[in-house]
Amino acid sequence: MKRILIFGVGLLILVVFTLVFAPRSSQSDSPPSAVPVAEAAETADERQKRLLTQFNGALSRVSDGSDFDESRAYQEMVRSVSRLSDDYIHERTTQWLDWKQAVETPALVRGKFVRVRGLLGRIDTTRLQYQVDDIVDVYRCYISDADGRSEPVVVDLVDPPRVHLEEERDVVELEGIFMRTVGFDAGKAEKDQQPLHTEAPYLVARSLEVDRSPKRGMAALSPVARWSILGGLVAVGLLAVFLMSRRSKDGARRHPALLQKPGVGIRELFEMRLNEERARRQDQGKIQDRTGPKPPTP
Repeated sequence: MKRILIFGVGLLILVVFTLVFAPRSSQSDSPPSAVPVAEAAETADERQKRLLTQFNGALSRVSDGSDFDESRAYQEMVRSVSRLSDDYIHERTTQWLDWKQAVETPALVRGKFVRVRGLLGRIDTTRLQYQVDDIVDVYRCYISDADGRSEPVVVDLVDPPRVHLEEERDVVELEGIFMRTVGFDAGKAEKDQQPLHTEAPYLVARSLEVDRSPKRGMAALSPVARWSILGGLVAVGLLAVFLMSRRSKDGARRHPALLQKPGVGIRELFEMRLNEERARRQDQGKIQDRTGPKPPTP
């Protein structure tokens, strides 16, 4: 019984731990594909010619894979996006960003209005070297997939965030224009401590929205409440194990034949009781044989 109790309490703790700390996802985490047929069939050369007529030809002069810079093409993109309204961008955003396509064949995605959704890793306020119109700072967002590492995306916001951000716990969604891929050092590896070079899609957008959908169950609780519930379950489990262990030892010691044998458990106590029952039945059988069968009652 003690082993069964320990196993049950441990299983309960694991289940609660999984429910509390498991990543939360919603139905919109897997966005539908809405790529128009005409755009999907467009070649890289055709796309390059189209870019000459967009944003004063700024996107025809960008270089994929390079680090962050403030080239004239970048300045023109910041200026152009700042002059667009949110409604204008929303009406022209017809597809989600295809991360793999953007990294492998950025020329086919360049200049498209795309939608991005993911976890906000961090947001940095970056001061521009050269002021663009009345824009002095951009707000550089690092967004990734649900695990916080895969499929990173970098987005420069020309407007400050309009809502309070909790960063690593926030799921954000935005609409912007894919400019190019950017290469940068994302951090250091664990073993050789060498910088990890990362290449990610690079977008320019006006603003972002935070997923404020109502949470259910354990997800609706604050971190303090989650830890309190988890700590309470662990304490109850340890208390139950302690009480069962103490009860088994006290039960063994209450038997007269086991008073001088400390540490005797339930198994030894059960065998002792079983032997006593067998001996009692044997004694009853011997007494009945000596007295003989009782005469029938008239």
